[in-house]
Amino acid sequence: MSRPVDEERQQELRNRNSSSPSSDELSKVESKSPGVRRMEAINDVWTRTNKIWFIVALVILTFRQVLTSASLPITAKMADYIGRGFILNCTVLFWIVGGVVVATSHNLGGWLPGFLLYTLGHVAGNVMNYALSIDTSSLRNRLFLQFAFVFPSIINVWAGGSIAEDVDEGPGWRWGVGMWSIIIPPIALGLYAVFAHGYLKARKAGLIDGIPSAWRLLRSGKAWKHLFWMMDLVGLTLLAGALALILLPLSLGGSSAEAWQTPKVLTPLCIGVLLLPAFAFWEAKYARHPIFPFQVMKDRHVIIILLIQFLNNIATSTRDAYLYTTLVVSFNQSVAGATRINSISGCASSVTVFVVAVLIRKFRFVKPIVIAGVVLITVAQGMHVQFRGGYSTSQLAGIIAGELLEGIGTGGGIASAVSGAVWKSLLPGKLQRGLEAAGVPDAKKLSMSIFRKPLDFVKTNPPGDPARDAVLFAYRDVQRTLSIIGLAISAIPIILSIFMDNVRLDERKTIVDSDSEEDLTVRESPLYVQGDKKEFAESEKDVKRVPAQ
Repeated sequence: MSRPVDEERQQELRNRNSSSPSSDELSKVESKSPGVRRMEAINDVWTRTNKIWFIVALVILTFRQVLTSASLPITAKMADYIGRGFILNCTVLFWIVGGVVVATSHNLGGWLPGFLLYTLGHVAGNVMNYALSIDTSSLRNRLFLQFAFVFPSIINVWAGGSIAEDVDEGPGWRWGVGMWSIIIPPIALGLYAVFAHGYLKARKAGLIDGIPSAWRLLRSGKAWKHLFWMMDLVGLTLLAGALALILLPLSLGGSSAEAWQTPKVLTPLCIGVLLLPAFAFWEAKYARHPIFPFQVMKDRHVIIILLIQFLNNIATSTRDAYLYTTLVVSFNQSVAGATRINSISGCASSVTVFVVAVLIRKFRFVKPIVIAGVVLITVAQGMHVQFRGGYSTSQLAGIIAGELLEGIGTGGGIASAVSGAVWKSLLPGKLQRGLEAAGVPDAKKLSMSIFRKPLDFVKTNPPGDPARDAVLFAYRDVQRTLSIIGLAISAIPIILSIFMDNVRLDERKTIVDSDSEEDLTVRESPLYVQGDKKEFAESEKDVKRVPAQ
């Protein structure tokens, strides 16, 4: 049973919170702000059940990135197996229901289901975008469809913040979330109409005869059993668990060596490391449809592309993890200015997709474009090493140019863990030493307050203040370390890109293995026709191969 709130404690909190703040309270960063005091009051009245739900919510938020990544292959395989229409229905349903539940929730217990449904709908929507672009376009034209998916982000960069602010100040955040449950259905009707028209035409032409319907597959116990193996849920669980348990301690370990000697950090790290060989063993020996494509990974071109993408994501995300805070503290940018600068890379990347799509359609070769992209990313990383903080226009122009180059060149759980570990291990010490050198009293306490709440510190200490300048140099040093890490990592893809195959893209939807003597295709649905008998393939080896038409 949770402890009751003492009446004297309640009266103390009411008296303290109702009193007018003094000028000293408002000017000192290290004093407890109204938000902290409000949280203390909430904590005093929370029951044990409330705290359990709170911890559950934090865990889900922490694991969200890993869970989202793990659900991508599940959604993709279900789209291949049961059908695109089924996943489209799930996407719209999860978006609508999840948005309504979140918007109408009044506690964590009501919010969590809506959050999970909305996240699943978002993941399924992304998978459907890429799946449908592959279904309906050739290799030569595919990037044009990709541009259609990222084009809205160009508008969102400049309009999204203003719209969000207007909604928050007007009808409130509940309508800001719930209004999409009203907007999505009429928009989805257009896509449903196109799907229905194509399905009816294909059925009339007899093109879908013998293909099991989604409803038939969903009613079949054997189909569900096969789907379990096809999605490789055991392998996904092992991989997601290993990634989460390895990456989280890197951030939770904190800035002190003592933290790495505690069970809360060492235990998950050790378990995560042990799960990796368990995952490899399962995939090699027992998985019928491995999520890790060993056969594909033997292709040099595939390995190079994966490494380039993997390393670029780590390089850019490591440096950008704390870019927003650095822009506010080290460049003296407003919240709106920092938000826009932080979004420049994504906006430039979206515009570049269209330019690259035109180039690929005209010239058909991708290797020169990839090399140019990785070189630009490395140049951008170098600019971030040079321009990492200051109040001058040249410093701000340098950081903006770096973000633009990065956006033109592009197109991270590990990156978040690496940047978090570097940030937490270096910044507190540099802040304390800088404040002590500037003669600021109580430097240790103030440095920890600045580390936790840098934006509050910026509001009360303008540029030119000795404490503010000390903080500027501390942030510059740590951002330099992150930028150097990103620069070193981003240089590797330049070397890798030289060894890429210069693939020529044509009107095919996929690249067929040119080494095989007979052009073969594989029926991806496990329910295939063999004479008059319909059977389920138990593994990839049992899937019937037929000559390509």
